[in-house]
Amino acid sequence: RRLAREALLVLRAPLLLALPRLFVIGAQKCATTTFHNELAARYDFSGGVAGWRGKVHEWDGHGFSTGKEHHFFDVKERVAKGLYYFAEGFGVPCDDAKARLLFDGTPNYLADPSAVSAFVNLYGEERLSQSLFVVVLCDPVQRAQSAYYHLWDEAKDTPFKEFVQEHAAALAPGFHNWDNTSGFGEWSDTHVRDLFVAGLYDEQL
Repeated sequence: RRLAREALLVLRAPLLLALPRLFVIGAQKCATTTFHNELAARYDFSGGVAGWRGKVHEWDGHGFSTGKEHHFFDVKERVAKGLYYFAEGFGVPCDDAKARLLFDGTPNYLADPSAVSAFVNLYGEERLSQSLFVVVLCDPVQRAQSAYYHLWDEAKDTPFKEFVQEHAAALAPGFHNWDNTSGFGEWSDTHVRDLFVAGLYDEQL
């Protein structure tokens, strides 16, 4: 078994170098998809395979992933699998010319402190110093409104202004904590807070 594990590491070792050095880390609902598409179309950058294992939109029980948003550093179960697992999401050998044009466009990274810690622990100082982090921002209230209409069915029946007034209590002082584990579904105070926490750019930067 030990020899088998060592042989597997040797076979997978080149993938460890085929890691993105460009990250579009946020903010969510601030045209990061447009930015991603422009990079891919105009400059031949690649977001990797569509989903972790070639699916257009994949849910593995811990989070979703696409060819744009890998959601690796903000999902602890994926982080625990290490950089080999992350590299497999791009599928580019280290000696391929395209290896230098890989990027991950997960906009949740900016608002999630756990993602920052994962970057530091897994990428290390040298690799981080050679990486570029891009942040695309927009008006935080408009960002929250866009997320509201995009993510939840309730938005079809309740205008954003009325929704904010109805859930104002959830936005009391002390709501500055992003919760990436709450998931989506019926509204809760956590969901309401997350709409606006993602727009607290000063704290995140």
